Amino acid sequence: MAKNRAKMAQPEFNRSLLYVALAAAATGIGLSAYSLSISLKIAGDGLVNASGCSLGDLVNCDYAHASSYSELFGVPVAGWGLAFFLFAGLAAALAVFTSNRRAAGGMLGFAWVLSLGGVVFSLVKAYQLYDLGVVCLVCVGMYVAIFALTAVIPPALRTGYGDVLRGTLAAARGGDHRLAYEPAVTRWALVAVVLFAMGWVVVKRQMDAAHPVEKVDVEQAVEMHFRQPAQNVVVDPNAAVWGNPEAKLVIAEFADFQCPACRESAFHLRPAIFEFRDRVQLRFMNFPLDSNVNEMMQQQNHANAGPAAKAAVCAAEYGDFWGYHDELFEDQGLLGPDLYRRLAEKRGWNVAEFEACMQREDVLARLKSDVAAGIAANLRYTPSIYINGRYVTQWQNTDVIRAIIREELRRAG
Repeated sequence: MAKNRAKMAQPEFNRSLLYVALAAAATGIGLSAYSLSISLKIAGDGLVNASGCSLGDLVNCDYAHASSYSELFGVPVAGWGLAFFLFAGLAAALAVFTSNRRAAGGMLGFAWVLSLGGVVFSLVKAYQLYDLGVVCLVCVGMYVAIFALTAVIPPALRTGYGDVLRGTLAAARGGDHRLAYEPAVTRWALVAVVLFAMGWVVVKRQMDAAHPVEKVDVEQAVEMHFRQPAQNVVVDPNAAVWGNPEAKLVIAEFADFQCPACRESAFHLRPAIFEFRDRVQLRFMNFPLDSNVNEMMQQQNHANAGPAAKAAVCAAEYGDFWGYHDELFEDQGLLGPDLYRRLAEKRGWNVAEFEACMQREDVLARLKSDVAAGIAANLRYTPSIYINGRYVTQWQNTDVIRAIIREELRRAG
């Protein structure tokens, strides 16, 4: 009887440290929820406006969330983090507020085992951020929350780190251990599995709704892409460049500033290829569907596209093509002289000189040269994206874009 009473005795916890664990989990929940919102926004809108934790090219959460590193099994890593922190928070809350500390100990012990995997995962993600060349403050905050939970849970249970692991494993097998856990760890594991599975389903649906694209077999799409012969896409050496101007891998994007699909490409393409920015050059080529500058147009489609393209060419001369490009697409519904002037004034440029630039014959000639290059490449739609001369059919699918680039880089050695 004495032995049975000893086995049924409730373990003693360090309540102060339990509150620390609860605070760490709550912090993780808040950060991962915010991180998930960034991922969903980028999936839907692209990088239109910087998030609150993006302070420049180095400290930039947006670039991190737009990269392929930000996803695991088709959903943002933040979604998995949210599921983990919710489970850990429930475990800490149960330990703080319930009288059944045996059950709470089992759940908290299992949360700690999960946190060990979280530590390893965080180290991998931290290395990927280093490889990407950015600092993601919200990501670092989540890593700190995971490390805090890993550090504080065993002392909160008034035991050693090894004992928590051994006790949890013993409880999972239905055995006994001095921590006096109930053999309910398997049930907590089931709760965790259900929580993660439900989270995956919910987040996956949100991602698909945010940016619906045709479901394709990426490997097959890449194979089909390389079956087509590379065309001789003539890229103007003065075309605006993003990435490494000396890179051998050339991405040529033909676009129209009045084209809605081009707006989508404008805010999704560069984020999708950010991780390759040192190994690719993205060249912007104008293809306005404006009969005043595009001989292929039999009727007027986009009367504002030609003047907008001229403004962008002049913005390149003034040293801010990509910023001007983004704002033209952001305010696509307002294309016109007032917008071109306002964007020039915003940058402190001489508006009269800028407007004079837009009227120059060499600027018009530049547009016609880009259009001629597009026609020679058999362009029929905008946007049209060519990677080393091959037309990208699935340009909306960032997984396909990245896979093509990886294959191009592999072939180049």
